[in-house]
Amino acid sequence: MGDSTFNILAFDGGGLRGTLSICILERIQKDFSEIVRTTNMIGGTSTGSLIALALAYGVSPSTIKEFYSVENSKYIFDKSHSEMIRPKYNNDHLKEVLLEIFPKDLKLKDLGKLVVIPSFYIGNESSSWKPIFYNNIPNSPTEDARVIDVAMSSSAAPVFFPTYKYHIDGGIIATDPSLSCILYAMGKD
Repeated sequence: MGDSTFNILAFDGGGLRGTLSICILERIQKDFSEIVRTTNMIGGTSTGSLIALALAYGVSPSTIKEFYSVENSKYIFDKSHSEMIRPKYNNDHLKEVLLEIFPKDLKLKDLGKLVVIPSFYIGNESSSWKPIFYNNIPNSPTEDARVIDVAMSSSAAPVFFPTYKYHIDGGIIATDPSLSCILYAMGKD
């Protein structure tokens, strides 16, 4: 870390396993207290996108860990649907909890760190499927995207949550966002 000129943190998906990711970051921070401050770019897929966006917004790891509390988990995953043709959970409560962290109109370009957040656009009748790497690199076509929409899009895990504005979980295209971050850092979008 000492000789590096551009530092990246990346968080993969895994639902409630995001707790493990944020706990590991807290442990690392005990030895390297400046790790988040000296990081230039943060990437995240699915639940990792929630962590990445919160860190980029300036939320502390200990506060992010509270997002994964038993109470929030019970609230987000409150009613399970057993039908095969619909997602197991509604994502309304997830959005409510995220709106406690992020202001409704906060945009990617307003974050204090560069971010790369994969999602997969499944389109509608008039458009085709495509990966979307939401980011706030200057002059990015996605820098004006609302943080709440990006978080919901990247965490819309098929089977568990419904699509969000025609997007599904970023893990469909980048389970681990590390390579995506490296490519964007090198300007190879």
